[in-house]
Amino acid sequence: LQSLCQGIPKGEWKEAVHRFRHGGALGGKQNKYTNASAITGVPNAKAIKSGKTYQLKAKLKKANKKKPLIKKSHSPWLRYGTTNGAVAKVSKSGKITAAGRGTCTIYIIAPDGVRRNVKITVK
Repeated sequence: LQSLCQGIPKGEWKEAVHRFRHGGALGGKQNKYTNASAITGVPNAKAIKSGKTYQLKAKLKKANKKKPLIKKSHSPWLRYGTTNGAVAKVSKSGKITAAGRGTCTIYIIAPDGVRRNVKITVK
């Protein structure tokens, strides 16, 4: 906690921790941005043949429809990862490449920590 709040007066730590945990957005009228509430547009599971590709088309759902999402100056809108690169690899843009037989999970993470998982089966 102290390393997170380095250089911030002790009385303002609570707000700094809230901003860190919630992607920089605080509630109230003073805030002109909103966080993502969900990741949509992706299946729960997908089967892919070995050597083939599949493009994820993930979208962020805003918590407050009237406000724009947090600026993406410090982090990409969505980050992708895999639990097993020997089964499937995923690019920064969400393109899945089936590498070998098996199953793995592709995870999608928004800047404020909202997650979505896709179970991949490679045949």
